[in-house]
Order: sequence, then C-alpha cells, then structure tokens
Amino acid sequence: MRVVANFIRSSKKIPLSQRRLLIRDKIQVDGIIEHNRLNYSASIVDIHESGAQIKTKTRLNKGESIKIEVPSENLINRKGEIRWTNSRLGTTIAGVKFMDEA
Repeated sequence: MRVVANFIRSSKKIPLSQRRLLIRDKIQVDGIIEHNRLNYSASIVDIHESGAQIKTKTRLNKGESIKIEVPSENLINRKGEIRWTNSRLGTTIAGVKFMDEA
C-alpha cells in the first residue's frame, strides 16, 4: 500500500495536461540502434506512438540522438532523442522520444 501511495503522491506533481495518455505496449523484441554512425544491438522493452524504452550494452547519454530499427515491429529508422538513462552492470536502459513522424 505504501508503494501505491508514494506513486500517487509523486504523480500529482505532473500537471494533468502533461501526463502520459498514450497506451504503451510492453514488448521484448530485438532491434538495432544507430548511435554516432555505428550500429548496436538493443532490446525494445516498451513502445508507444511518441517513444520507446530500450535496453542495450551501449553507453547512451541524455540528449543524444539515435535511430531505432525493429524489423519485426515494422519500425524502420525512427529518429529519437534519449530523454533519460539508467546504467547498471554494463547495461543501459533508456527512454527515447521519437523526433519524427511514424
């Protein structure tokens, strides 16, 4: 119960107009990211219209640009910006905001 209360309390800090209203699809598919003109493998953890969460062995930093390609999900060369990262034990989990139209 404490976890739920903390989540609700922290969620109230974000204005209603800016809260995520898009449905996220939880998936676990392999893809490729292009970062600094090199290709790296990545797993796509969730995806929605405006972005995705990825997991990779590549070091990524907030504000950097990447391209994502996931042929199995018909996602080809989507340009995105890294919005946040969490690195641990050689693995980076990152939030990506798509910068182009689908």
